Amino acid sequence: MVRLLGCLAGAALALAPGSLSAQEAPADPGSPPAGERRYSIGLLPALDYSPDRGFGYGVVFQLDDKRGPDYAPYFLSHRLLLQRTTKGIADYQYRLDSKYLLPADLRLTLEARYQVSRLEPYHGPGGAQTHYDQDFVDEDSPLYRGKYYYAYDKRYFLLNAVVQGPLRGQSLRCLLGLVVLHTKVDTVDYTDFDEDPALDSLLARQRDLVGDELDGGSENGLMLGVVWDRRDNEVSPHSGFWTEGLVRWVPEGLGNDFDYTSFTATHRHYLPLLDDLTLAVRASGRVMSDGAPFFTRSRLDGSFNTETVVGGKKTVRGILWQRAVGDDFLYGNLELRYRFARLSRTGYLAASAFYDLGRTFDEAPPAALFDRGGDRDRWHQGLGAGLRVALHDTFVVALDVGLAVDPDLDGPGPKLYVGLDWLF
Repeated sequence: MVRLLGCLAGAALALAPGSLSAQEAPADPGSPPAGERRYSIGLLPALDYSPDRGFGYGVVFQLDDKRGPDYAPYFLSHRLLLQRTTKGIADYQYRLDSKYLLPADLRLTLEARYQVSRLEPYHGPGGAQTHYDQDFVDEDSPLYRGKYYYAYDKRYFLLNAVVQGPLRGQSLRCLLGLVVLHTKVDTVDYTDFDEDPALDSLLARQRDLVGDELDGGSENGLMLGVVWDRRDNEVSPHSGFWTEGLVRWVPEGLGNDFDYTSFTATHRHYLPLLDDLTLAVRASGRVMSDGAPFFTRSRLDGSFNTETVVGGKKTVRGILWQRAVGDDFLYGNLELRYRFARLSRTGYLAASAFYDLGRTFDEAPPAALFDRGGDRDRWHQGLGAGLRVALHDTFVVALDVGLAVDPDLDGPGPKLYVGLDWLF
């Protein structure tokens, strides 16, 4: 897999960054000096892997309009991802980001995403509150219940339009966003996978618990927040910090099938230990009111993009994807990053070691639920190491390997993750 990562990096170096134009004599001070590239192009096969999502294949294209040294890290960035995976996921994403496109120092981030996940994880409410047993999905076990026992069918369309304005310079900003979200869900139909239709799933057993939520629905709303950004570099930070607090309000009306409010807070801190050695720390948590459906509790709001929690390649590596999901949660990451070789002025090779943990704080599910676990969740922990190939300062290819500290709780064996960017 390391060899595969090297091949991908080599292919991308041939494609990115590319130059579409360079002025011989710039007419304005914001234009790049003669000979410097105005556009940075990243074009790669979207080849990634995680044990939860399977092998992903497709294409990722990133076009950054650098425009000049006055526009850091870029004037305007476009990223397009078209990908499918071997575990039934089709993911189509577009993201636009610019701090300079709108007047009055407003930053615009637009995210549009359509995803089909035929095997979305479902381990029940909370984490350790609902019993997890690897034997239930092991075809050689006498306790076998179905290969997709911990899965369900989820399809959603998401549109996030976020505008950030300065409160005190560019470092402290307020945020206003519009969120359009529509989701369809269903239990797994084993006949779609040429399996015995009599096989079971946990969500089918808990149908009475989720009730009408199995019909899916709309969750359109507003997002308000504050962002404090003092990083020295947005994509590959070495020093500084980044903090945000976000409130998402899904009201009655607006065509909504649910109404609730959630508050999410995240802090990232970067401590330079040596010129090429960085200690990166992140903590994130959420509290959510009653009324949110089970399929949206795994969604993690962000001012730049949205992810899922707790578990998997974007939050707690080494444990099962979405292993711990609830209204209220907390997770953290501690990562040591060492840039051991330079590839170009802004490109480099880096190694990392990490420790991740997270948990929910929800009440235990009703005692009548099947496979009842503990009364409270406990910390889910993962350890591991990684490698990064930065083709330039805004395009990073990533490899991480994580291992659950408690494999009985969070899944056995090492988990391999291949993708893009630093975790945070």
